[in-house]
Amino acid sequence: MQRIMELTWGDSGRIPLVLGAMLLYSAGQLLIVARGGVAAPGWIAFFYFSSIAVVSIFEAVRGHSGLALAIILGTSVGCLSLIQGSIILVAPGSEASGSLRRVWPFVLPATLLVFMAGLTGGLTRAHAGAFLVEGIALLVAWNGMSDPTQDRAIGVMEGKSVNGWLLGIAGIVAMGGSLLALAGARQISRPYPMPAADLVVPAILGPILIIPAWVAEISQAHVHKQPGVATTTAVGMVLLNLCLLLPVIVLISVWKGEEPMIYSILSWRVDTVVLLVFGFILLPPALGRWRLGVAEGITLVGLYVVYVLMGIIVSSKT
Repeated sequence: MQRIMELTWGDSGRIPLVLGAMLLYSAGQLLIVARGGVAAPGWIAFFYFSSIAVVSIFEAVRGHSGLALAIILGTSVGCLSLIQGSIILVAPGSEASGSLRRVWPFVLPATLLVFMAGLTGGLTRAHAGAFLVEGIALLVAWNGMSDPTQDRAIGVMEGKSVNGWLLGIAGIVAMGGSLLALAGARQISRPYPMPAADLVVPAILGPILIIPAWVAEISQAHVHKQPGVATTTAVGMVLLNLCLLLPVIVLISVWKGEEPMIYSILSWRVDTVVLLVFGFILLPPALGRWRLGVAEGITLVGLYVVYVLMGIIVSSKT
């Protein structure tokens, strides 16, 4: 336990890590005000995704593509467990409109493709192309499923729009917070030899980078009574991670002369398998066959805590 505490709260990186987390929390609060209850799950998902993308691309350009991959998969796990579980806890047993629910199963094919690509132990430009094509197909399907009548029925506020200026400020705060958190995680990882150092960073950053989404989507579900919109936003973040950011990271790796990009056995066995499980969990609610309640919410949040602790323990023993 002492080893875990030292790993998480090492003096060298504690201050930037905490400041980064505070900025990300503030960005979430700013987004709540800027959004004002407007649904727009696709655009809001892109807002959250941008901070994750900045950190991942920054690391990929520095030659740490494996670390970028771990961040992508770790934040995706957080979206489908911590955020989804928290949404369920503040709005248990709620039902979303069909136009929103039809998007949720998209997680499964996206994760399945990433899982199958990992069988080779590396990712190539062909894999990047496949991820992008899948993303375009899912985007077309998503747009084709929109239903204005059902959207109005779930409480989308007509005549209101997102405050663009405030949203822009929130975005700047979020990106600044994510880079500060990355600097802090990097400082904490310095005393540890490779490959432990590259395991420490995503284990710490995963929960921190999704703070804005966690804060704002709980508000969307509880205050504005739109848990279906909040879940769809979390699903959108995962799809953006896997179908847009991941192929960009692979192509950056190819550009830097690393092809295939290394796909660690740990990420393949743990992260992608966990994502597959969460993808299957979303299927019954998406089909209207099962309403997730308090027990399922507690289970999802608990699984995320176990997942993060396992990552820290594995890092400390590597």
